[in-house]
Amino acid sequence: MGQRGSTWRTACTVVALLLTASGADALDCAKASTPLERAICGSTAATTSDVAMAAAFAGLRAPLGEAVQLGSWDAALTDQRIWLKKRNGECGLLKSNESRARCAEQWNLERARILTGRPEAGPGLPRQPAPFFARRSSGSNWFEKEVRVYRFTSPQSTVERLVNTRADEGLRGEPSGLQEGVEAKGLRYSENWTLSYGSPRLLSIRVER
Repeated sequence: MGQRGSTWRTACTVVALLLTASGADALDCAKASTPLERAICGSTAATTSDVAMAAAFAGLRAPLGEAVQLGSWDAALTDQRIWLKKRNGECGLLKSNESRARCAEQWNLERARILTGRPEAGPGLPRQPAPFFARRSSGSNWFEKEVRVYRFTSPQSTVERLVNTRADEGLRGEPSGLQEGVEAKGLRYSENWTLSYGSPRLLSIRVER
């Protein structure tokens, strides 16, 4: 019993470290050290957007729990780290604190929209789907796959069930479009969904491969 308790505490510590490293937590302004961090902390709008983005990412833990077998949480952490590096790289190159803060605010708001499953346009959906992430690689065949799709928790309509079926194909299966019998060697496959329009009557999803 003691060993299991120790293992559980160790696992929790690792997860906490991963969350902090990935940008799941909002920026701690008391520890701001880079020009970009100081610019964000000097702007109410940028700070608010950073908190909203972090809250949106933290909110993924519940819906991702139903797809642990897909490795979605680990993939989400990796995706968040990559996104944070891109944001810091682009916004950090700007010259003034005002431009850095405005850049970070725009990146944060867009990321929060993606993480909360809100469409780019339209009056909105009756229920919001959640983004699911998958990453897989094979060292022997130099094969890499990264996917971001959307799924509905406990689907309640034909449309929601259809979306989940297609999403699960992307999360579990091989890249679509490959010719039968073609070996996926030296291949890097990426599939990203964007919710472009949403209303009670219509959901439009743009798929980029």
